[in-house]
Amino acid sequence: MRRFQTLWRALALGLILLMAGGLFVGKTAKAESYVAEDIKITLDGVTYTCNFTSSGNVEISGIEADTNTTRVAVPETLTYGNQNYTVVKIDFGSFFHPSCSGDNVTEFTLPNTLQAITGYGFKNFKKVTELTIPGSIKDFAFSLQNSNIQKLTLAEGVESIIQDNPVTNTPVEEIVLPSTLKTLGNAAFSGAKQLRAINLPEGVTFADNAAGIFSGCSSLTSIDLPASITQIPSSAFDGCTSLKTVTAESPITKIEAKAFQNCTALETIPDLGRVTELGISAFYHCEALHCAVDLSSLKKLEACAFGYTQVIVTDFCDTLESIGYWALIGATVKAELPPTLQSIGSYAFFCGNLPETLTIPDSVRTIGSNAFASTEGVKKVFIGSNLSSISEGLFADSTVEEITLDASKDELTGVENLPGKAKIIYRYPSISDSVGDTISDESGALTLQAAIDSAPNGQPTTIPIGKNVKLSQTLKIPAGKAIILTSDQPYTILAVKPSSAARGTSSVDDLIVVEKDASLTLAGNITLRGKYNTGRIIDNSGAVTLTDNVVVCDSTLKRANAGVIDNHADSATFTMLGGSVEKNTVTDAYSGTIRATNGAKLFIRGGKIQNNQTIGQDTYLSSAGLMLFENGAAEMTGGSISGNSGYRGSAVMMYSENSRKRAAFTMSGGDISKNTSKRLDSGWAYPSGAVHVERYSDFTLSGGTITENRATGAGAVGGGVCVIDMGCQSNDPANETRFTMLGGEISKNTSSEAGGGVYSYSNHVRLLAGAIKNNRSNKGGGVYSEGNTNLGYSTLYMENVSITGNRATKQGGGMWSCPTGDAKVYVSNGGLIEGNTADEAGDDMVFLGFPNDPYTLTLANYTPDGRRVKWMQDGGLFPPNGTYAATNASIPRYHQNGANTAPMTFENATPNIALKAVLDYPSTMVPKLVITGNTAVYGGGVGSNGGVNIGENKSISVSVQKKWSHGDNPVAIRPQDVTIYLKNGDAIVDRLLLNTDNQWSGTFSGLPTDGRYTVDEESVPNYAKEISGDVQHGFTVKNTYSGDITETAKELPKTGDDTPLLPLLALAALSVLGLHRMRKAAR
Repeated sequence: MRRFQTLWRALALGLILLMAGGLFVGKTAKAESYVAEDIKITLDGVTYTCNFTSSGNVEISGIEADTNTTRVAVPETLTYGNQNYTVVKIDFGSFFHPSCSGDNVTEFTLPNTLQAITGYGFKNFKKVTELTIPGSIKDFAFSLQNSNIQKLTLAEGVESIIQDNPVTNTPVEEIVLPSTLKTLGNAAFSGAKQLRAINLPEGVTFADNAAGIFSGCSSLTSIDLPASITQIPSSAFDGCTSLKTVTAESPITKIEAKAFQNCTALETIPDLGRVTELGISAFYHCEALHCAVDLSSLKKLEACAFGYTQVIVTDFCDTLESIGYWALIGATVKAELPPTLQSIGSYAFFCGNLPETLTIPDSVRTIGSNAFASTEGVKKVFIGSNLSSISEGLFADSTVEEITLDASKDELTGVENLPGKAKIIYRYPSISDSVGDTISDESGALTLQAAIDSAPNGQPTTIPIGKNVKLSQTLKIPAGKAIILTSDQPYTILAVKPSSAARGTSSVDDLIVVEKDASLTLAGNITLRGKYNTGRIIDNSGAVTLTDNVVVCDSTLKRANAGVIDNHADSATFTMLGGSVEKNTVTDAYSGTIRATNGAKLFIRGGKIQNNQTIGQDTYLSSAGLMLFENGAAEMTGGSISGNSGYRGSAVMMYSENSRKRAAFTMSGGDISKNTSKRLDSGWAYPSGAVHVERYSDFTLSGGTITENRATGAGAVGGGVCVIDMGCQSNDPANETRFTMLGGEISKNTSSEAGGGVYSYSNHVRLLAGAIKNNRSNKGGGVYSEGNTNLGYSTLYMENVSITGNRATKQGGGMWSCPTGDAKVYVSNGGLIEGNTADEAGDDMVFLGFPNDPYTLTLANYTPDGRRVKWMQDGGLFPPNGTYAATNASIPRYHQNGANTAPMTFENATPNIALKAVLDYPSTMVPKLVITGNTAVYGGGVGSNGGVNIGENKSISVSVQKKWSHGDNPVAIRPQDVTIYLKNGDAIVDRLLLNTDNQWSGTFSGLPTDGRYTVDEESVPNYAKEISGDVQHGFTVKNTYSGDITETAKELPKTGDDTPLLPLLALAALSVLGLHRMRKAAR
């Protein structure tokens, strides 16, 4: 008995605990319990199966209309047990077991109390053709598959469609979406074959991992993607065979796989210039697509991306890495293949149209079969040096007439796959290792090394090369030798091929070593190839000179702290008078095609350093051109550095971490042009342009041109010149990184982010003379000065500069300063900022300021040649938000004859202002530095979030006083005011209006200190003028009456005039006394 009692007690305790747990869980999950289930309620011929909850709601799990009922209006409430319950949910049952029916129902209305609709059973209401989903349902999770709905309306309040394939296999022709809709889920409209058009509301986006949104909508003809949509998911429009036009309000950045596959009628698509990811088969079989496409942001062109289209490719990405198989079948290509391209897939360009001259860059290592088969238009093909195998059918059945390979025939496999009808040219002759290392084919000819060793010390010795030379060991120029290698014919010196016995490595490391106190001159038609040696081509501790038609090429340098031509001793010099250093590759840090370090000096007098490259993330401190490292120096007076590509400083890199070993580059001639720096995906540093100056380094530019260079990719700065003081940038002791511009031209350069011409993050950049013109960037088209309030701040200095003729597509045509920018424009040796344009606000100046900020604006009220500048408001700005401030279009722009505000002055001010400079008298300034023709979104000429200081903070003032002389006549004629002109030399530069209000005196303030100032007066009738004084003591303009008095004076004389005052006062007193006596007599 006790056992049973114990058992019951345990069960009871467990039940209590279970109930308590249920109550606890119920409170946490807020689940409702049913007070009655499967209750049938019939209203107006419709039977509802209901489940009533304890919270006063009812969920309908079945709806059956009798045969005589044509209208179902689901009520907002249902009554059960004398209590009204709110209808919050309807479940239409499963697809195969629907819980609803209504064969004759033609109208179906849902209540605004509904919170959810689920199930697949609406297909049983076959005669219902229109349906409205009430706004009380936030997430549409209800299937209308196989129903007869032709118009579907989602009322205001619906926020998302989360049901997969909700309208598949319906005849829906019209879908009305609310402005509240935010998310479209997987296959939201897929299979709606009768849908011809739809308006997507602003703010709507595609859900993560959604696919097939409109797939199979075969009647859809056009669609406009609102600004909220920037990415198109996979298979989004797959099979929309009637779709002709797709437009987008915002730039599209991502298009996933098969997004527009089989859109066979598609003719118009959004701009692809911002697309960074394009999936496989994105536009596959869009046969009607004939439009131009910009692929400039796409680093990988996936397989079948535009296969069987007729698109016209106008631009490839500067950092394009691969083109997949079938990617451009049938397409027309007008863009060059970039120097970063590594692989081309099979049939990639099959049946396409190519440029007449096609260059496959050195970077390409693999090309699939038939990649260019059956192509038209192309006649000449150049194939780069890194392709080792010719694939089957490469140019089969194409229009190619001539193919030039940057290799010798023996370096390639598959040459039998080249088209037989085309002329095949190998840039290099096939040189067998058996040719040996002798200097000629004559019997008993010396080896090249023996000929060098036998040369007398201290005497220049010419060694003529009479054949190709293959070296099996490093060629050494010993100390004391002065060797001149020359050839009349084009002969090559290179290492023997890697031996299979040596596991693929050559026995030759450095090709040539020049010892200290030795010299080597390369002349004539000699070529040094680094094809097979593993190290440098020239390791120089002595003196090396290149001249004539010498070529140094084809090295792949795979080591740090080195150069293809490596100069690394304080006695080492490299002089380039002619020839070419080309098509070399650098892959590691602190390296360059031509490197100078430890006191070595480079002299670039002529020749070409061209088409070299750096690859790999470790090359952010390397250069495809000159690498000047720790006490390395270079002088450039001629020649060119062009067509090179890399990460940063693609033409010249200066870098030193030792304050006592500064790197230095001076340029007084020659040109640095068409070099490209590009961002690497795995690299941490921002790309920079042609000349990169960092840490303990100095660059002086006094002549020559830096032109048409590019820095591309996110964050790219300084298309022409980039200067970075790492100490300043890191808020550490400054490195005093210097760039001084004394002449020369920096033009037509571009960068993605800032400083199209020059980017500065240093307190030691001084732009004093020369031209910075026609550059382009996002901020600071000509020049950008960087500063960071959390790290270090820097200021750039300019003098005697005109900033004119620049354009901003948004704000600040002349100058633009963000909220941390500090701008000082002084008058002495200062700047003329005038005649620029901005599309939105501030033709000449935009300064984004906050009250009490430490970053201030000072603007001179005169030009450097002394012309008055009136700073007029030119459009409006909203308060800054981060780096930028939106344009306030309600504030008008300046117009010459408009209702403009009064001129403004700024001295250490913190305005948030857009300005235009207005000059009454045109400037005749002859600037030493010209910044013109540059373009940016913000700051066409100059941009900054650091300091910009123009000129010197010193000026002078010129005062003037007016004196009147009327002789003995008590009544004088004179004007109410007179105009005084300030002249600088013979030119009128400003004017003042003098009158009784200013006591007939005034001052011209803030003038340049070097002016030749005088004053003059606008002629006053009947008065002779006399001007005396000087700048130091002020000027006096005295007017003496010289005419006849015909009328009374217009005003009383003032104290300080020459008119006798006492007689006039006496006359007034007598008049008052007389008037008083007359009134007294009358009384």
